[in-house]
Formats: sequence, structure tokens, C-alpha cells
Amino acid sequence: MQDERTYELFKKIEKWMDNKPEKKSKEEDAIYNLVVDKIYEIKGRDFSNIKLNYDFYLNLHKELFEDIYPDKAGKVRNYNIIKSEPTLKGASVEYEDYNFLKEDGKRALDNIEKNINSIKNPNDKKEYLLKETIKIWKSHYFLEGNTRTTALFIDILGNKNGIPLNLLREDIRKFRDSLVKTVAKNNEKDIRKYFFKENKKIQIKKKMKKKEENQR
Repeated sequence: MQDERTYELFKKIEKWMDNKPEKKSKEEDAIYNLVVDKIYEIKGRDFSNIKLNYDFYLNLHKELFEDIYPDKAGKVRNYNIIKSEPTLKGASVEYEDYNFLKEDGKRALDNIEKNINSIKNPNDKKEYLLKETIKIWKSHYFLEGNTRTTALFIDILGNKNGIPLNLLREDIRKFRDSLVKTVAKNNEKDIRKYFFKENKKIQIKKKMKKKEENQR
């Protein structure tokens, strides 16, 4: 189900959150930097005695975005959404129906820490975190800010459980595009690099190919 009410809202928020420096005004730049500063401050906290669950996820979004849109931050969306994606030639990802977000979200996120604690193998933990990142992002609990909130939540969850992650280490748009491809095209190639290091042989081949291209 598509909801036209989201169009103007998304246009406004996308302008605020645009990551391209040449398009940002001083006000937009200040807003973006505020969110970035909050992310780094939050990541530095001690979460050893904090439950990472549904309520934590909502509060995380609220803390990140309450200065940008106080009426929406930390609140699960109450209507269905569409969003034009350049990587899909303008089409939208099919996000979760809003009617199921609260019930399904609470069930999934309240058990996520328990589930990862039961996994012993580090690579299996990474696989689990990868799959959960995709699920959470596809649900799109909020009107905006889902990518940053999800990445930060998974970073915190991973770091607390012995899996150091930094999903926001690159341009947020690249990370988001990798999620779009994964959800819409069932292609995990780009998203996997955020969780698993490439084989050294593959890295060498890529460097050699890039070197050859530069010499042409």
C-alpha cells in the first residue's frame, strides 16, 4: 500500500539529511554533524548492563533525531511508505506493512540479544547480525533515519558480544544502497563487506585490476 502523504515529508527530510557536501547549506551541515556527533558519543558508552531490545531501538532513534523532527523521533510509523531509490531506477523497496511493525518488532528485537548470546562461532555471529540488519532495515520502523539507527544498533550489539563492527565507516548512502540491493534484488554482495573481510587473493586481484585501469 502506498501513501502519498510521505512524498513531501521525504523530500524535506532528504534535503536535511543529504550527505553530499555541495548540496548542504550551513543549517543542513549543522544538522548532519549533530547526528554524526551523537552517533560517536553513543558508541562510546558502556552497554554491558543495558538490554538491547525493542525499546532500546526506539529510544536510540529518538536520541539521534529528536532535534530534527521531535514529533516523529522514536515513534513507529503509522502508515505505509514508498521511497524512490536511484539504484532501483526510481522504484521503491517494499517495506513492512505498518500494521505489523509493533507486534513483530517487539517479538524480534526483544529476542535478538538472547539469540546472539547462544551463538558461539564468531563467523556465525556475523552471519546472524548480517541477516538481522537486513530484516530490521526492511521493516523500516520510522519515516526517516532507519539506516543510521539500524547501523548503530547493530554496531552496539556486535561490539557488546565480541564482534567489533563499524557499519557507518563509509558514506551512509553506500551502506544504504547495499541494503536496497539486498532487499530488492536479493543480492548480499555489497552488504557482506561490512561484516566480513575479503579474501586476500580477491583484494590483490582488485588492486591489480585498478592499477591496470589507471595505466590505460
